[in-house]
Amino acid sequence: YLEDFDGGPTTIVKTGGDEIQEAYSQEIRLNGSWGNLDWTVGGNVYSEDISQIYSVIYDEEAICGGLARASGFPTVSCGVLLGVLTGSPTPLPYVGRENVGEVNHSDGDYTSWGLYADATYKFDDKFELTVGGRYSNDDKQIDIDTPNPGATLAPIVLSAPSIFQQTTNGLQREDRSWSNFSPRAVLRYILSPDLNSYASFSRGYKSGGFNTLTPSGGAFDPENVSSYELGVKGRAIEGRVQFDLAAYYYTYTDLQVQVID
Repeated sequence: YLEDFDGGPTTIVKTGGDEIQEAYSQEIRLNGSWGNLDWTVGGNVYSEDISQIYSVIYDEEAICGGLARASGFPTVSCGVLLGVLTGSPTPLPYVGRENVGEVNHSDGDYTSWGLYADATYKFDDKFELTVGGRYSNDDKQIDIDTPNPGATLAPIVLSAPSIFQQTTNGLQREDRSWSNFSPRAVLRYILSPDLNSYASFSRGYKSGGFNTLTPSGGAFDPENVSSYELGVKGRAIEGRVQFDLAAYYYTYTDLQVQVID
């Protein structure tokens, strides 16, 4: 992935990424029936190795000119801009560097496995109950290396250590594990051969993880959701019309959202 981020002839910001991924997954399921009981059991495993190099290249003089134009001023040199920012009556003796490069290198090793079971019991021809659950386990390890590009002007102007939110002093490793049990229950009542109703409750889980561009931030927490649902499903006009009507309500804990400020 390569992009001339500013879209202009100068090198204000150029970004690039090179990513390699190897993944493996396998799932095994077994199901059957015992009288009025239908059941399913199973398990799955998933592993992923991922390596990413993300880079940013910029010319400091181009950044200074871009910042000046964005603020409504004519294009100025870095020395002039620094003088204005620091309150100096004269430009500072600084000439911006060309082709300043910053690199973020991350390697992730993720493993996930789960076991689950689900069973439906038919009390009679109209009423049935389904219960189930899943146990999940996630292990994630990531190595992040963001070398400091040295004393550059752009980070000073942008009031940040670097284009990346933080550099690392050598290789930084984060290693976290999460586990979760998520249940499920469904009541179903058949109102007629062409109409059935149901009520359900279930829990959902999404593992935590890492933001490679903020290595000091550690891991973010897993996301959990509780789902409540009522509905009817049916057919009409001799099966030529099929309809579903549902009302649902979700509650989230630690909702995972990416925000760009």
